Amino acid sequence: MHGVGPGRGRRRAEPRRPGGARRGIRAAARVARARDVRRGRRCPRARESAGGRCQDRRGPAVPRGPGAVGRRGDLPVRGWGSWRGRDDRPVRRFPHHDGRSMTMAGKRARTTPTRETTIMDIARAAGVSKATVSRVLNSVPTVNEEIAQRVRQVIDELGYTPSQTARSLSLGVSRTVGVLVPDLGNPMFHQVLHGFNRAAARDGYRVVVADAFEDAESEAELARDLRDRTDAVALFSPRMTRAELLELLPRVGPVAVFNRTTGLNAGSVLIDYHEGVMVLARHLISLGHRRIAFLVGPAYARANWERERGLQEIREQHPEVEIVDVPCGHSFEDGYISWPAIRETGATAVIAYNDVVALGLLGRLSEEGVAVPAELSVAGFDDIPFARYSSPSLTTMTSRLAEIGERIWTVLRAEMTDAPEREPIMFSPELAVRGSTKECP
Repeated sequence: MHGVGPGRGRRRAEPRRPGGARRGIRAAARVARARDVRRGRRCPRARESAGGRCQDRRGPAVPRGPGAVGRRGDLPVRGWGSWRGRDDRPVRRFPHHDGRSMTMAGKRARTTPTRETTIMDIARAAGVSKATVSRVLNSVPTVNEEIAQRVRQVIDELGYTPSQTARSLSLGVSRTVGVLVPDLGNPMFHQVLHGFNRAAARDGYRVVVADAFEDAESEAELARDLRDRTDAVALFSPRMTRAELLELLPRVGPVAVFNRTTGLNAGSVLIDYHEGVMVLARHLISLGHRRIAFLVGPAYARANWERERGLQEIREQHPEVEIVDVPCGHSFEDGYISWPAIRETGATAVIAYNDVVALGLLGRLSEEGVAVPAELSVAGFDDIPFARYSSPSLTTMTSRLAEIGERIWTVLRAEMTDAPEREPIMFSPELAVRGSTKECP
């Protein structure tokens, strides 16, 4: 083993060599310059020929030469390219900043976003609990009137508006009801919807409407989907079979039904089509018509069943009168294309399934040059707005459709409480005699 002596074992501390220090400092300076370039603070080291000064974009120029005073106040700053070691030899200095915080250019100070007033803010300002504020908002009568008044005053001062979404989640209700309509193209349903929506809005409810497009097979699925998104459902003239309807009702309750009987399984509002069509037929018979064509509507519609039943009674009561069924439908186009079949019957008067069909027929008769009512009397049913303004104006059965819509809402609202109205409510239509009917020629 070698002994430990001079030159062996632990090396003695030696002064750092100027050349090594210079190389290390140069490498560090390159790293610093690269960092400045990446941060967008590149400093050109151009010197002014007259004063030998280095221009620094971040502050005033730095004087060169020993003993110069730089940006740090009274500390001597050596110029570029110099260094100072243990022997008072010059040590290389790096460019420096003025001590100010370094922030990204154009970066604005972070601001706190404006926050909406919450129910907790109301509670703090009123000096009550969050639960008390909730009871006041929901009009719970057990809250002390003085406290309730104070909470309402704070709500007004802070401009608080309750979140309907949060309210729905809290109470388990959406204050939205659904309506399933077989055909939104039928203006009759527009009028019923108008009355229904107006009444629902008065009670603070919104209405969502779905159209079944006269597809009886899709109605049950649509009704269930609608019920999943709302608090209750109203079914307008559903086209499904009676068995399907009775099976569906318990699954979508609370529910109200328009123009279908429910066997006391749900509230219902009906139009008396049976009696209405008999009144219309008697009107034509009183004018001397003995051969009448009936434009048959959809086979699955209650309105069509009831009219067929009423006309059968007329046949029995007036054997001298012949009432001929003509297959038709429920649309304007169905009425328009029905004329050739009507002409073959030799009828002097026509009872259309509804006003829409009657108006389609009037359009075709005008094109064919058939005078109404001089050559052919035409009557409709429902008294939609267009009926009054057709040419000639249409004789029809008026049913106060907007009032019916309001009554459907009343029935549905009762179904949503503990006091449902299960007895059917029947509306009797009235005859409106206009210019499309007259004495038999």
